[in-house]
Amino acid sequence: MRLQLDVLNLFNANTNQIEYYYLSRLPGEPIDGVADRHIHPAESLAVRLTLAAGF
Repeated sequence: MRLQLDVLNLFNANTNQIEYYYLSRLPGEPIDGVADRHIHPAESLAVRLTLAAGF
């Protein structure tokens, strides 16, 4: 058996987990696309408790 406790973003920081800068094109935008920053925000404060058993 395994018991695991995970605490994510302990201080609830408002930040991005990762950022990219590349061309993308949405409907209605120019054919050549638009160079812009794309982000994935970090998860907010979360606590996870996992109990796993193997047979």
